[in-house]
Amino acid sequence: MKRINYILLIFILVIVLSACQAGNPSIDVDLENNTWVLRSYDGNLPIEGTIITLQFKDEQISGNAGCNHYG
Repeated sequence: MKRINYILLIFILVIVLSACQAGNPSIDVDLENNTWVLRSYDGNLPIEGTIITLQFKDEQISGNAGCNHYG
């Protein structure tokens, strides 16, 4: 359970920190009804065959942490 919380926290931090990067402020990203897939973290790839996802829908988050679903 701690691993799932850790992965979720990392995933959320990556999204939040990527939003803080300098870029074109006129680009508006709609989080709702999109599935985000973790490609790498700090240059490291997820375990082979593992797909870590994050979804925003109806003001809730959910996804897959590789071995468990969360929401």
